[in-house]
Amino acid sequence: PWEESRWDGDLLDTARALVRLRHATPAVRDAVFTPLAAAGMAAAYLRGRGPGSLAVAINSGDEPAVLSLPLS
Repeated sequence: PWEESRWDGDLLDTARALVRLRHATPAVRDAVFTPLAAAGMAAAYLRGRGPGSLAVAINSGDEPAVLSLPLS
């Protein structure tokens, strides 16, 4: 919506935080993407390589999920 009064403030704050994370974290901008685990509606992946890599776990389901991640 063009009218600021109709914006979803929480969604806007989240988008801005994710953009800040992308700018501050080189691993998020790295093209290396390694799937780690998935179960139900949950998944985990690795971005980047080496000591600066970043593990990301997401769950779009309504129930808690447990993933076994092969990380050292």
